Amino acid sequence: LLRYGPVLNHGHYDDLNINYYGLGYELTYDIGYGNGVTNTQAGWAKQTASHQLVLVDEVRQQSDTGADDSGGSLHLFAGMPGLQVVDADADNVYRSAGVTTYRRLVALVGDGSGSYLLDLFNVDGGDQQDYMAHALSNEIEFDGLALGEREPGSVGGPEYDWGERQLNDGYLSGVPRRPNWVAPPGNGLGFMMHPRRGDADGPFSATWQLPDGDGSLRMTVLPEPGSEIINAWAPGIYPP
Repeated sequence: LLRYGPVLNHGHYDDLNINYYGLGYELTYDIGYGNGVTNTQAGWAKQTASHQLVLVDEVRQQSDTGADDSGGSLHLFAGMPGLQVVDADADNVYRSAGVTTYRRLVALVGDGSGSYLLDLFNVDGGDQQDYMAHALSNEIEFDGLALGEREPGSVGGPEYDWGERQLNDGYLSGVPRRPNWVAPPGNGLGFMMHPRRGDADGPFSATWQLPDGDGSLRMTVLPEPGSEIINAWAPGIYPP
């Protein structure tokens, strides 16, 4: 499923987000929409970083309400034996960051056990582009990539540990219960806990073990030169 907008009042900042279903699961584990005013919803689930998207300059989509806009255009949609493909853009969500192209093509290739999902995300503009990938598991193994030790705090910084403060009702421990409060640094990265980092010298893969203990999700990445890879865990619908 590829969503290309527009985002309305209760929507998330998730233009061009994908949901990938297989083996009886929503493998990308989109948190969805629970109580929309809680700290987890406002500070994490609603943010661009919690979706299968490219985060530009570590700010959410539509961060400048005067310059940015939601919604996009469908360029291609086709289905045939052995191939389903969709191509859409949302070029205006990062207009304030100087992004002129924000476009995604996804294709389901093949049939049966040999099939796979191809994801091509084209972003032109901004100073930093982070491809975010989430899965329904925190049991992960890497092939072709070496990562360092886990760091204190979160991807947002060592001073932020919001992912470890999630309560059963979606609010956060240690802070006042303020509806719609967005935890700093305001982009969701403070919920992505204890990062491990490494430099990608070439193609690598990540394999997540699924909850049933038998199935797995494998992602193969062809990184651009100079890419840094970060692995972290983040809260889902309920605390871990």
